[in-house]
Amino acid sequence: MRLFVDLPPPNLITLTSPSPNLMMLKQLRMDEICLSSVRDVWACLLLIEHSPKLQELIIGTRIGANTNVDVQLRVIQRMCESRTYKPKRLKQVELYQLHGLKREMCFIRWLLSALPMLDKMLITFSASSLPHQQIQTLKELNGFQRPSSKAQVIIL
Repeated sequence: MRLFVDLPPPNLITLTSPSPNLMMLKQLRMDEICLSSVRDVWACLLLIEHSPKLQELIIGTRIGANTNVDVQLRVIQRMCESRTYKPKRLKQVELYQLHGLKREMCFIRWLLSALPMLDKMLITFSASSLPHQQIQTLKELNGFQRPSSKAQVIIL
């Protein structure tokens, strides 16, 4: 089963009881997700946590407004660090249009640390990302802990 997601307004992002569609979901594709946005990261985390059969995650990123960057970074870090759920079947993650921002890296760090069965993470940078940002991102990715010994991060 595949699901394409358009995010609802921020006040509607709660999942009190899992949807039957999410319970059967094997592939989730989210386009135009701002990994610098608390709302978008929260929605991603909830969708992943409520999709126990999820095997493949595809996220297309975009840059959002630069308001309260430090506050957003701290909130996203805390949200990701507080997650205890470990998706047991998620084997492949694809992130495209990545910019290499610190706020994006918080989410990627959580993904790498929370996926015990991860085989492959494919990353494609945005054409607007600068070479020094890409190099810094690669250095950070190499330092992230991974519970899966066979997890590969491939930059395309």
